[in-house]
Amino acid sequence: GLAPKDITARAGALEDITSFLAGKGWPVHLHAILDSSLSTVLNAWETVDADLAALRFAICHADQIGEENLRRVSDLGIGLTIQNGMSMRGIDCSPTWGEERVAG
Repeated sequence: GLAPKDITARAGALEDITSFLAGKGWPVHLHAILDSSLSTVLNAWETVDADLAALRFAICHADQIGEENLRRVSDLGIGLTIQNGMSMRGIDCSPTWGEERVAG
């Protein structure tokens, strides 16, 4: 399973690099699995003064995305790229994430 790591201390750096890259017209694809990580990414991306949808920004994985963050993704118009990893390794994550979260 994947244990949570607090990435909020790096949020300022994420905002800076995201703004820089968006200003250059570059797309960004960032890997985030846990809903807490997704919140940090979305908090940073919502501060960027650019059309992230037009730049084709995307979050890869998003295995544990919750309803609120799914709405935020939709509001930003960014993409999600999803793997079928949970169908292959869900049982490995159940001790950390819980049976209910892995099942559904």
